[in-house]
Amino acid sequence: MAGKEVIVAMLALFVKLRAKPGKRDEVKMLWEEHVKPHSESEDAVDISCYCYAAEEENTIWLFELLSSPSVAKKAMQSEWFAAYQNAIGPLLMAPPKINTATPVWVKHLQG
Repeated sequence: MAGKEVIVAMLALFVKLRAKPGKRDEVKMLWEEHVKPHSESEDAVDISCYCYAAEEENTIWLFELLSSPSVAKKAMQSEWFAAYQNAIGPLLMAPPKINTATPVWVKHLQG
């Protein structure tokens, strides 16, 4: 496509979690226990960001930029991720909503 740069090997993940009232901090503690160590140790996770939504007190946004899309699939099929899903499930209003995107431009990664 003319005029459109695409970073073919990269994948952006956007995950929306809706915690039950009063359970947001418990969800964060489980993320710190299960997901954060993986993000910190996995070289293919270029950016990992855990955010509390400004407009919705019980909404959490996770953003990851992966240099290899296969990393997401591998993680989602792992035992540690299954344990995480089982642990947070009772604390959520609904299952996590996961969206993916193909980065077109990323500051500091291309000119």
